[in-house]
Amino acid sequence: MLFDQGLPGFNPGLLLALGAVMAGSTVAMLIKGLLKHDSSDQIAAWLFVSHIVLGMVPAFLVWIAPTWKETLLMVALGYLGTVIQRTFNRSMAIANATVVLPFNFTRLVWAALFGFLFFAEVPDIWTWIGGTVIFLASIWLARISTANNQNV
Repeated sequence: MLFDQGLPGFNPGLLLALGAVMAGSTVAMLIKGLLKHDSSDQIAAWLFVSHIVLGMVPAFLVWIAPTWKETLLMVALGYLGTVIQRTFNRSMAIANATVVLPFNFTRLVWAALFGFLFFAEVPDIWTWIGGTVIFLASIWLARISTANNQNV
């Protein structure tokens, strides 16, 4: 096997992370294009329909009836996911993607913070460096966008 013969430190899970980044970028570009013809709420609705359809197959294979507590948590996550998707779509409708997407990636910083607060996961130095780069890039792009809008 390729992974057994000399790729020290390579984790096949990195390919999944790369695929997730590529899929997220594709969805962001599709959303930006669809906003020319559809409302942000229509796009969010179709996104949820597609996720439900795609998620039904694996869910059917391993389905276990949730408890009432788990059901309430899923309802809360569904509500928050709807709010997040609608606000992301609306931000893509009114701003350039180069401004919106760095702020969207700040979720990585929040994930590290919540992981620390709720699961006692200590972020490594690369998490701090990456979070700092994302934060500074977001501020810088917002300032450039504001300056460009004032010059128009």
